[in-house]
Amino acid sequence: MSNAEKSPQMWMLAEEAAAAVGDTGTYLQVIRGAGVIMETGS
Repeated sequence: MSNAEKSPQMWMLAEEAAAAVGDTGTYLQVIRGAGVIMETGS
């Protein structure tokens, strides 16, 4: 994980996600575009 934390792609994702805070739809697009699967707890 330490390599991922320093990769340019990870920094770009972090910047996009931070910019999308407050805009749930955009934030979810960024997260899904990164291949993150979000599960709901029931």
